Amino acid sequence: MRAFVFDSLSCVRGRFAALPLGFFLLLASGGCRETTAPERLALEVRAEGDSLVLRNPTSVRLAYFAVEQGTAGRINWAPCNVATSACLRIPPRSGVRIGLTDVMGFEAGRSVVVYSWTVRDGVPHELRRSHIDGTVVTP
Repeated sequence: MRAFVFDSLSCVRGRFAALPLGFFLLLASGGCRETTAPERLALEVRAEGDSLVLRNPTSVRLAYFAVEQGTAGRINWAPCNVATSACLRIPPRSGVRIGLTDVMGFEAGRSVVVYSWTVRDGVPHELRRSHIDGTVVTP
C-alpha cells in the first residue's frame, strides 16, 4: 500500500515558480489599501507678489501652517485638532491670501512650506486629524 502526502506548498511553488516575487508582492499590496482613508487634500498654493494665495478646491474646511523651509526643520509644532473656524481657516471651494511677513521665519529668496490638513469628527468627543500634506513654494 502506498501513502501519498500532499504538500500544498510544494504544489504552489511548482506552479508559480516562473512568476517573479515582485508580482506576488504587487498583488498583496493591493489588498491592504484602507478604503476609509480620506482622499489626498489638494490645497493649491501659489506666490503672488508679497503674499501666498491658498486655494481649497475640496468640499471640506482646511487648516494650514506656513513656515520657511529651513525653519520647518528646526521647530517643533503641532497642528490644531479642533473643528472650529479658528483652526479650519480655509472654507470649502474658497481661498485665502497670507502675507509673506506672516510666514514664520520667512526671508526673501527662501522657500516656504505650507502644511494643510483637516479635522474630522470621529467617535463622540474625539477629534481626529487627517494626514498632513506639505506644499513647497518659492515666492
